[in-house]
Amino acid sequence: LEIVKALLERDDVDKVYLGCRDFEAGTALCCGELWDLGGDRSEAVELDVSDGESIKRAVDYVSKTLAARDDGHVQKSREYLDAIVNNAGIFLDAEADIYRKSAAARASLAVNFEGAMNVTTAFLPLLADDATVVNVSSRQAARTLGFLEPRHRDAFEANDIEAVRRAAYEVADLLDDDYGPYTTLATPAHGLSKCALNAWTRIMAQQRPEMRFLAVAPGQLRTRHNPVVWEGGLRPRPPRLGARV
Repeated sequence: LEIVKALLERDDVDKVYLGCRDFEAGTALCCGELWDLGGDRSEAVELDVSDGESIKRAVDYVSKTLAARDDGHVQKSREYLDAIVNNAGIFLDAEADIYRKSAAARASLAVNFEGAMNVTTAFLPLLADDATVVNVSSRQAARTLGFLEPRHRDAFEANDIEAVRRAAYEVADLLDDDYGPYTTLATPAHGLSKCALNAWTRIMAQQRPEMRFLAVAPGQLRTRHNPVVWEGGLRPRPPRLGARV
C-alpha cells in the first residue's frame, strides 16, 4: 500500500495497478484512501503470485487496458508498463504451526522467489523496452549466502537460474537435518527465498541489459509480516519510509 501511495505522489506516474489477492479490499482502497491521493490513477487487479491462472488473468486484464483504442476523435496507441514492483511475500519462520523448517522454506520459495519470477515473466510482453523491475529483498539474503556451503554458494552465484532453483530447494530439504550444515541459519525460510530472489535478479540484469532489474532491502519495517522485529525489541521503521527505497 505504501509503495502505491509513494508512486501516486509522483507527477510523472499516470497509472498504478495494485495487485492483490483480496480484490474487494484492493478496490475499496482504490476508491477510498488511494482515491483521495491520486483519483482514478490507481486500480486494483486480482493477483495471487502463487497461482499461475491468477497471474494469467491479471496479465490479460492489464493487457486489455493498455491496448490501442479509439477515444472518440483521438486514436491512442498501445501503452506499456514502465515498472513492476514485486512486493508480495510471506514470512513463515516465526509461525508457531510451522514445525518443519523445510516446509516453511519451500512455501517461502514458492511465493517470494518463484512468485516474483513468474509474475515478471508473464508481464514481460507488456513492459516497455527500458522498464524497471524492482524486487523487494532483505538484508538476510546476503547473510544466508555467506552461510551456504561452497557447492550451494557456487550455484547461487552462477548464471543459470535452473541451478539456482535446484540449489535453493536442496538447501530447503537440508534444513530439517538437526546435524546438517544449516542448523545455525537465522530465519532460514525467509533468508533462503530472498537469496534466491537476489540471484535471479542478478541473472535477469545480465540477460536484459536494456532494462533495469533491482533488488532492494528496505530494512526492518513495522508490518504485520515482521513479528520477529517486535519480539526482538528492535525499532522498526514505518512502512512509508521503506516504500521510498
